Amino acid sequence: MLRKLLFLTFFFVLILFSTNAPSIAQKSMARPLVWHVYPTMSLSEIQAFVNSASNKDTILFHTGTYDWSGAPTYSNYANEGAIKIIDKTLTIKGKPGNLIKGPDTIGDLRDMVGSNAFYFQDEDTNNDVTFEGLNIEHFMRGIAAFSYVNLTSAVVHNARNIVVKNCSIHDMARGSIGIICATGDISIEDNTLSECSLGAITISYLGPAYDIWQPDKSKVNIRRNEITECPYMGMHMEMTKNFRIENNSITLSSPSSWTGYNYGPGSGIYIMGAKRGTVVSSNFISNYPTGITVVGVGDWGYPPALPAEDVLIKRNKVSCAFYNECYGISLAYDDSSGHTVKGNEINMTSVGAVGIYTETNNNNYTQNKISGSGRIGVWLSATDYDGFPAIAHHESFKANDVCEFTASEAHYYLGFLTHDNSIIGSDRCPWTYKDDGTNNTIIGGTNITGTTVQALSLIRQKPRQDFREARKRIRF
Repeated sequence: MLRKLLFLTFFFVLILFSTNAPSIAQKSMARPLVWHVYPTMSLSEIQAFVNSASNKDTILFHTGTYDWSGAPTYSNYANEGAIKIIDKTLTIKGKPGNLIKGPDTIGDLRDMVGSNAFYFQDEDTNNDVTFEGLNIEHFMRGIAAFSYVNLTSAVVHNARNIVVKNCSIHDMARGSIGIICATGDISIEDNTLSECSLGAITISYLGPAYDIWQPDKSKVNIRRNEITECPYMGMHMEMTKNFRIENNSITLSSPSSWTGYNYGPGSGIYIMGAKRGTVVSSNFISNYPTGITVVGVGDWGYPPALPAEDVLIKRNKVSCAFYNECYGISLAYDDSSGHTVKGNEINMTSVGAVGIYTETNNNNYTQNKISGSGRIGVWLSATDYDGFPAIAHHESFKANDVCEFTASEAHYYLGFLTHDNSIIGSDRCPWTYKDDGTNNTIIGGTNITGTTVQALSLIRQKPRQDFREARKRIRF
């Protein structure tokens, strides 16, 4: 009888431990371990699992809604999150039907108080972190990997290899995914990102001392993400080398009145500082004031200069209909050069639309198609940024197609001070140009006269000193 009673007691305890979800005994006993997380668990219990997990373990979020509205909130610049991952190699994974909901965020974008859903840093940069299948809603940021330290310090703490895949991140007060100065590879693929104020994806190597480039052997792949209703920028990239931004959809469905930072809506893809190996290919970008922007920042006073060089922009589809001024592809500042812009389809229908804008040098543009209607198909410009001139020169345009673009001023405009550019147009349709520069070679078009085109009225008119100071204040 006693033996039977002991057996029943053991059997009851075994059942208890196998069904009581919050118990730490619930982790899988196979190594690496799987730590099972359920909606009934508190934040502190989940954080305890993360703290107890060993390298290469998985934290698995089961189906259900996780109410993290009571998560602590911090300043935008605090190195904090609802869940913090410090110095570990972990996989944070969600089962279908999981939803993680955050607390309210207050304040403007500069002085915001809120919570990152997940924040991780790695002080010795030897650990990897993967996020997969998570549904995150209503935070300051969804996934953050950075540290804000003294602007004069070169110390940056974060993870080595970072993967974010098959996640849905919605309704972020700032950005969806923010990664600063990772030391290894980054893969951001097959995610759905929507409704954020700043870049849905921000990846920067512009560290606290403003002198850090992406590590030479690291790779960044950003592929097949769907980004909607993030008006300031769909993607914001800084100091890139071996980047591939491919097959992403970045759209706004209606005109945005958002005016954060006093600059208003911005670019679908914005790259500041780049070297050979950066590829922007086969993306669909709709209704941003500028579809794709590539800029160098060598005149901003950062040590050292941060040029944009040898970016390949190919086979992208860009359209804009919402704003009085739209730019399909923009290459800005004189320290941006050596790019290849090939086979892109640009459709513009706003009154002040410009298909391709450049104030750079030594770039090649070929087989691009500009259609729709607007002001200018291709604009070669000279702009003075408060004493820092940027002048289009030695630009080569060959076999581009503007036949289906109705220009209110000219198909090609070469502004004052532009020089030594070459435009060889299509012979299959009549096209027009206006040349206010010097020593430019133009073959195949009809020269027209008219009012000199005004300078850009977007961010490029801001004095560089003003924007430099703003960039220091407004960290992503």
